[in-house]
Amino acid sequence: MWSGERYWPKSSRWGKRAMSVAVPQIQLPTRSKVSFRLEVTADFNISAAAARRRANRFLAVNAGNMLAAGEPELVIGPELNWRVPVLFGTPGRGRLGKVGELFVSAETGDVMVDSPSQLEEMMQRAEILYSRAA
Repeated sequence: MWSGERYWPKSSRWGKRAMSVAVPQIQLPTRSKVSFRLEVTADFNISAAAARRRANRFLAVNAGNMLAAGEPELVIGPELNWRVPVLFGTPGRGRLGKVGELFVSAETGDVMVDSPSQLEEMMQRAEILYSRAA
């Protein structure tokens, strides 16, 4: 998987924050020169900040208050989605690490999980991080 350069300058004239763009499943030849031009036509209704808020709300309702959404990354594929890392932390120790990720539709704002057990797996990873930090 290729994760591209930031595509908005950090200090653009619109005051936008930089964002990453990931292009899944692209094979790049080694020792070659490549050029990327990105043109996407899609309904884009959910900003990175809104995607992060939706992921945090989803986590609070479904997994408790120890999991939090990290900085979203835009994933361009058949649909535009935000990949949002899920981070585990405690009040006393702060953030301990990444335990998974969620996807948020950039069109509808729907939070998507891969399987019903995905949240359980994140909680198991969080327990491992907690035990290692103790």
